[in-house]
Amino acid sequence: MKKTEGVLLDHFNRYPKMQIEDFVKLIYQNSFGPKHMDSNPSLKTVEDYIHEELKSFTNYSGTHQVESIGNDYYRVSLSVIKSQLMTIQDLAKAFYQSMIESPIADDDSINTFTSQLKVLCDIISKDKIGFEKKNCEQWIEEYLDYGIRSIRHSEEYRENYFPHYRIVHKSVLKDYLDII
Repeated sequence: MKKTEGVLLDHFNRYPKMQIEDFVKLIYQNSFGPKHMDSNPSLKTVEDYIHEELKSFTNYSGTHQVESIGNDYYRVSLSVIKSQLMTIQDLAKAFYQSMIESPIADDDSINTFTSQLKVLCDIISKDKIGFEKKNCEQWIEEYLDYGIRSIRHSEEYRENYFPHYRIVHKSVLKDYLDII
């Protein structure tokens, strides 16, 4: 899981105010892709969500437009629309296609997810990230008590980094952006 460690440390270096839940969210996204929506929205609904979110997306300077989160998934910031690298329709299609093709929560993806949670606690125990291992383990245990699910970014993360993005798989994204 050396690759997982690299992804987690890379994100921590970019976003040093990350909290444990932000790491768990990242791990969830790279394990299950954008399959966190409770319903199966239509492409039109996905596009409408992006239109609505763009209204509140004003602070995008310094935002990483496209960043790898591991396992061939990328966070694609809405800033790609503001900078005209993609249209709203293209981002909606890419996200929607990735959502349809994302793995269901099968044994393999669940094992990937839980293995990566252990890597997070190992990194913390090696003092590479400034949390206590006991706090990490307790937070993850409480999280898992309610089942594997998508969660929100921490308040600290939202206040400092203004996350407005969609998760897109590399196989889909390459049709819209040159990412390789």
